[in-house]
Amino acid sequence: MTVELNALLYGNYETVPEAVVVCPECGSQLGCEAIQWETETGKPSKGALNVDCLGDPECEHRYWQCDWQPVVDKIERWCGATDI
Repeated sequence: MTVELNALLYGNYETVPEAVVVCPECGSQLGCEAIQWETETGKPSKGALNVDCLGDPECEHRYWQCDWQPVVDKIERWCGATDI
């Protein structure tokens, strides 16, 4: 499932649809921001997404890579992130 018009182009912030993936710790919706992108297309780069849980405003989650890497991988596929 790739977004029709990539909302993460050129570093924008976007709420990730729950149909794509939810927080592995509490099941809340996630937000995502691209911190690096292709100059010509604006597409986000793999390995350069900030993902946060919208249900954890106090940053109390563990954010362990073993739990979160599969989530980031799904978001990269969803937004069409590319290798630089």
